[in-house]
Amino acid sequence: KHATRQSQPTPHIQRPSMAPAVLHATDVVAVNHEDGRVACSNFNLVGDRIFSGDSVRASIRINGRDTDLIMLQNVQDQCFEFPGGSLVPDDGILAGLSLSHGLNTVEFHITPKGSTGEGVTASASLWLWSASDRIAVVDIDGTITKSDVRGLFANFFTGGADNHEGVADAISYVAGKGYRILYLTARPISMATETRKYLESVSKMPDGALITQQHGGIMRALTSKHDEFKISALGQIQALFQAETFASDFVCDPQGSVFAGGFGNAVTDILAYAHAGIARTHIFVADTSSRITNLESGNAFQSYTGLQPHLDDFFPGKDSHPFWAAPVPEMLNVLYAL
Repeated sequence: KHATRQSQPTPHIQRPSMAPAVLHATDVVAVNHEDGRVACSNFNLVGDRIFSGDSVRASIRINGRDTDLIMLQNVQDQCFEFPGGSLVPDDGILAGLSLSHGLNTVEFHITPKGSTGEGVTASASLWLWSASDRIAVVDIDGTITKSDVRGLFANFFTGGADNHEGVADAISYVAGKGYRILYLTARPISMATETRKYLESVSKMPDGALITQQHGGIMRALTSKHDEFKISALGQIQALFQAETFASDFVCDPQGSVFAGGFGNAVTDILAYAHAGIARTHIFVADTSSRITNLESGNAFQSYTGLQPHLDDFFPGKDSHPFWAAPVPEMLNVLYAL
């Protein structure tokens, strides 16, 4: 007799569950004008996937309080928008929210259709600045970190990075003179949370608004035209101030730009800063050896630590003696001869 071959039970294959959906948001810059109106930059909110269901909406809390603000999912553009298709709320809404001057917290919340959990949340900051404020623009990869691409991936995989000597002290010094800090990076919005944590982990690095690219893919971010993104972002920030920028208490830039200076490491940074009206004398370029070069003169400091004692000449603060009272080349020759 042949032995009867018993059928083996089909093994149960446990399929990995899909990771929970994640929302990503960049910070928002808002400018308070003397006439009471508040102008703001884009509310950039992106999910790492399309949420199923019609009219998926994100509610918005500011400083822990519910608001009437909502954003609707735009499936085609894979982002969220205010009703009507704008990335900024209607005029007058922000002015009625009793925002605090400086830092405000923003929380976006979505409860996907059929979800029994607490939903999906993203947090960001809304920075309310005055129309008379001036801004120092700071790139991150290669400018705060020593390496451009390696700095990005080290931050992504380990949360940390190798930073330039003295960078936090130098940027903190500029912030201490009254300048607002804008961290402008070509990183994707999907790295916004990790980037905030990284900046917080750098001892003495001052608080500031974080603006990233709106799309979420790292490879797309790496291959995109960074100068075009930064020119567009700085242009929107500049527009928030409008003509009131010329009433600023700061004496720094004869062109009247709201941007008092810029720190970068790449040609794309230089192009964007120059396009935004930052004087070449106020653009500083870092290299991988931590040498900081002034774009106008070509002279270099050995590090941010070497630059810091001279920052008063470039970022004099409010009601200071105008840097531009003396001819620029003469001032620079005296400075670098020291």
